[in-house]
Amino acid sequence: MHQIHSIMSRFLFILITLIYPFLNLAGKDSHYSYAQLSISEGLSQANVRSILLDQKGNLWVGTKNGLNQYSQQKMENFFHQADNIHSLPDNRILHLEEDSLEQIWVATQNGLAIYNPELKHFSTITKGWIVIMCADSRIQTNSIDYFLCIKSLCINGGVLFGGNNVLYFYNYQTQVLERIHIHQEDSNIKPIEYRVQKILPFKDNKLLIATRQKGFFTYDCQTREIKAFTPYYPGFLLFSACIASDGNVYASYYGNGVCRFDANGEMNARYTADTSPLNNNYVMDILEHDGKLWLYILGLALWSTMISNFTGVKAVRRIGPTLTSILGALQPLTAVILGVLFLDEHLGFKSIAGIVLILTAVLMVVTHQNMKKHH
Repeated sequence: MHQIHSIMSRFLFILITLIYPFLNLAGKDSHYSYAQLSISEGLSQANVRSILLDQKGNLWVGTKNGLNQYSQQKMENFFHQADNIHSLPDNRILHLEEDSLEQIWVATQNGLAIYNPELKHFSTITKGWIVIMCADSRIQTNSIDYFLCIKSLCINGGVLFGGNNVLYFYNYQTQVLERIHIHQEDSNIKPIEYRVQKILPFKDNKLLIATRQKGFFTYDCQTREIKAFTPYYPGFLLFSACIASDGNVYASYYGNGVCRFDANGEMNARYTADTSPLNNNYVMDILEHDGKLWLYILGLALWSTMISNFTGVKAVRRIGPTLTSILGALQPLTAVILGVLFLDEHLGFKSIAGIVLILTAVLMVVTHQNMKKHH
């Protein structure tokens, strides 16, 4: 009888290990599928810097060495060619964007180019400028930072880019890149403090320009006029911003939490670790999805990971590796329970069946371990 119980315990535990992942995925959307694209599938280089899915369903992948287009399970590579003026200005791709004309904008480390899908060639807009898409204080004032095309607004027949104390407007008609300063240039200002961190569609045919340290500005797409929208707060380093469905503007700051501004630019709330459930004030990004704000907080899982590793080592020393690994099987159960209690997740029949199987298997294995000790 004891031998039968032992065999059943091991069988159920193995069965749960094999079946549970499928039970956990049963409630998910089955329309998604995943595939790996690497050098063996034709990718030009493994260091991926930007990804874009265009309006035709083509996947563009910018890497540290070349641009790739993945379409209908075929990979096509694009590189800089010294003897071809219609090739990329550089192989180091930093960011990709698509405009309302279905043209692909490619920011490289040696210039900005447009890919025309009809002609299937590149036209270099700028040459020699270092174009970057992420905050990097090592890049100097002639760089174009945070390339962004507001496709839905078309910005009076062009594309708008943000830089250090400057907006660049590319006019489709004249094919000229025009420069518009956010603050009048003089020797007393630091252009990096006016670096454009975010460009957001706003109201009344205007855009909201979020700068690194000098607050928000509005840009009128018709008059090209720039006005201050909020005051700046000394020591506040803005990382991201979003305009929520309630009409408020939310800004995330490095070390200063999240601030909320109304439609007139007045701050009406501030969220920090002392005044809200935030576990720290280093908010790197913020966005809205399904009516909820999602925050990327630096080091959010640091303490939980440290505690988990610490207690795991202690458990192995006290109760042994076998029982520790068995109890580790309860982690999915804990995750499901916490998800139901705090994240409003749905607990379906298959999830309940998975929980019952896990508990049964763990109970039988633990019982078997105790019986072995007594014998």
